[in-house]
Amino acid sequence: MNSLIITSHRNKVPQYLGTVSVILVLTILTLATVAPMHAAGLQPHGQTNVGDTVKADQASIANVQEEPPTLASMKLAQTGVSTHPHSTLLPDSPASYQPSSTIPPASYDEQLGTTFTQSFTSIAYNLTAVEQSDSNGYGPAYLLNGLGSTGYWYQIGLSYDWPYVAGGYNPGFAMIYEVFSFTGASVFPSSGGGGLATITVNPGDLILLNLYFSGRNVVMLAKDWNTSSTASETFSAQRATSFIGLTSDVSNQNGFFTGLMTEWYHADQYYGNEGEVIYSDYKFALSSAWMWMDEFNVANGQLLFSSQTSTAVTYSSSPDQLHQFSSNGASEAGDAYEFVTGFQTIALSAVGTFQPQSADIGQSVTFTCNASGGGPPYSYSWTFGDGSTADGQIVIHSYSSPGTVHVVCTVTDHLQNTYLSSTSLTIYSDPSVSVPAASPASVDIGQMATFTTQALGGSGGYTYGWLNIPTGCGSRNASSISCEPSTAGTFQIEVNVTDSNGFTVLGGALSFIVYTDPSIGSFMAS
Repeated sequence: MNSLIITSHRNKVPQYLGTVSVILVLTILTLATVAPMHAAGLQPHGQTNVGDTVKADQASIANVQEEPPTLASMKLAQTGVSTHPHSTLLPDSPASYQPSSTIPPASYDEQLGTTFTQSFTSIAYNLTAVEQSDSNGYGPAYLLNGLGSTGYWYQIGLSYDWPYVAGGYNPGFAMIYEVFSFTGASVFPSSGGGGLATITVNPGDLILLNLYFSGRNVVMLAKDWNTSSTASETFSAQRATSFIGLTSDVSNQNGFFTGLMTEWYHADQYYGNEGEVIYSDYKFALSSAWMWMDEFNVANGQLLFSSQTSTAVTYSSSPDQLHQFSSNGASEAGDAYEFVTGFQTIALSAVGTFQPQSADIGQSVTFTCNASGGGPPYSYSWTFGDGSTADGQIVIHSYSSPGTVHVVCTVTDHLQNTYLSSTSLTIYSDPSVSVPAASPASVDIGQMATFTTQALGGSGGYTYGWLNIPTGCGSRNASSISCEPSTAGTFQIEVNVTDSNGFTVLGGALSFIVYTDPSIGSFMAS
């Protein structure tokens, strides 16, 4: 794995906690309840590529009217000198919450993300509101990120039990948002450090996250499709005309990017225990994206790990071809329509089958191996028990000697996990059939004749086909037939035998003569 460049999108500074911040200043943050707004004309799905026309309902982007704060003003001070500054909640916390010494501060920030390579004028993703928290009660933020073409960075997301700096958290779901300037400074909300807005969300609800341009502004919007509750914030687009994708790395010099991210602060390092969260947009096929994850200590700037794909991943549009990426106990997966953090893989397994169920020497056997679970795509390899090998999900092989062979299909998934499916196959010698015998050795027309043959070898379960038998004798599926020939002549009688594996062999010919009936010539008495 290549290491990520440690830049500001990994320098998330929790002011309660804000999603990202790199400026060491004294800030005052006021949490306000945002009046729900009707996002008229906004669809639950759909990206808009650069160059497409964007139409926005002006009513949906009006200035948000703030109601009285849901929490009293909080004074926050950022302290520390490392690359990852640490924020501290001052003692005069809001009356509705007092930091508890029994809840340790969330000092470790774990992020699982994907960076788009395409650029857009509108980005919309749905996600399911997952109610999850760690043993200390801290929950994650599910974030949609847009890097404006002039360098400003916009974040909109849904948080759950988002932590305060000194310990404890803001309970329940909220819309979380923040804007950064091209220099890396947090500029919106003006107090810095990010903001929370009220939105009515129940666990399991489908939530829209939307970033789009409207006039000279960027709208950051969240909507619960189940409750119809909507929260929205608007900030200057700073003359940007698109949210730009990145093709050379996962972020720009400030650590900004366009894409998706689940961020989770913890009191313990290497948490790696996220529940599965799915971001989806089934109306737009994402062509490629970087996948990455990291974790660092916000108190001292220590990087615990940083991993990314070596190149942008070309996504499959097949729903069963998620590209998985894992590191240090954390896992994510993506395809053209979905991005999943906390990806829970089903254990890799496989079943090998073959047809026919047994075979004769030289007979072709078709082997098929079907894998499931793990991290597709899969690769398949075979050993056939006779020293031969092959690669592929479906292969054909034949054997040159009889016996019982052990066949193994080895499946390897994208994560290099392997699974072996073993089975046994019986190979029989080829069947043989004797030259038919006749009793009696010849007959006259109308006399009874019996023909007999014997089959050996193969898989048994023989079927018989009699060939060139005298007229008046019908062929039957039997090793012995009796009949009364009705036509004189010499007949080259043969039998083909087919065993239960479908292998057919033709025996040698019996030359059998049917004579005309004897007759008494005329005579005269003298």
